[in-house]
Amino acid sequence: MTKDADERPLKDQVDKDAEIIGTARDARTGAVVLTQDRTPVYIAGLDSWDDSLSGVQVRVRGVLRHRALIPVAQVAEDGAVSHGMDGEVYVLAG
Repeated sequence: MTKDADERPLKDQVDKDAEIIGTARDARTGAVVLTQDRTPVYIAGLDSWDDSLSGVQVRVRGVLRHRALIPVAQVAEDGAVSHGMDGEVYVLAG
């Protein structure tokens, strides 16, 4: 179960102020904080961490959302697949 700094599951904090503690990492779709159980929480508006913070434990605060980050991948009639991501992810907005 993914929890934040005060040990409440992330799903219970959606649309509320939250404090997330974890490791700062960069993903293809932006900067994330990996929680203790390695659940990524994307940081809205941040493409990547500064080199001095990448891999470091950080504490971030904001409103936690659970939403699609980028459009869902589409499959064309010829079988070509577009870039995209299925499902929703946690996003921390300032």
